[in-house]
Amino acid sequence: VLPIDSAARGMKVIADAVLQPGDEVIVFDPVDFLFRTSMESAGAKVILFPTNLQSDCVSLEGLEDYITPKTKMLGFCNPHNPMGMLYKKEDLDYLLRLSEKYGFYIMNDEIWSDIIFPEAPFNSIYLLGNERCRRVMSVFGWSKSFGIAGMRIGCVYTTDPALFERMVEKSDVMSTAGGISSLSQIAGTA
Repeated sequence: VLPIDSAARGMKVIADAVLQPGDEVIVFDPVDFLFRTSMESAGAKVILFPTNLQSDCVSLEGLEDYITPKTKMLGFCNPHNPMGMLYKKEDLDYLLRLSEKYGFYIMNDEIWSDIIFPEAPFNSIYLLGNERCRRVMSVFGWSKSFGIAGMRIGCVYTTDPALFERMVEKSDVMSTAGGISSLSQIAGTA
């Protein structure tokens, strides 16, 4: 786990770690604008996949049609922001199968995962196994769950050591330019 000064910065770190100018990324629409801006700032072209709500989930029907040879990343938010829908385990498996088939990375935002109704279980993509999630880079933060947005504390993580090192390199946490304040670290620990 790499501490970052915000989940928004974490998205930028993830995008900078793997994207190059000319890459294409698929982003569910609508979703938080930070997906789009972080990926565009890395030079990628954002392809919007229209979010189609079913009665209890986000439909992934037609997603594979959006994948091209230039697709380098898929960005999604679980639970979905702003729709509030949770992804089923089968849907997460489908996303991983597409990633395995086409070789793209997944930017996984789970910042809202602590704020759900008890009768609606949250399924993290990591439930499908760390080995299958080697192309997944996740972002999380404490601002939503604990109401400490001003503390600017988040993190990014992945199960792939080489990918993690690329995120560390792009984060500037080894200098005074990146990382989080000691006060924010204490708040996050508490």
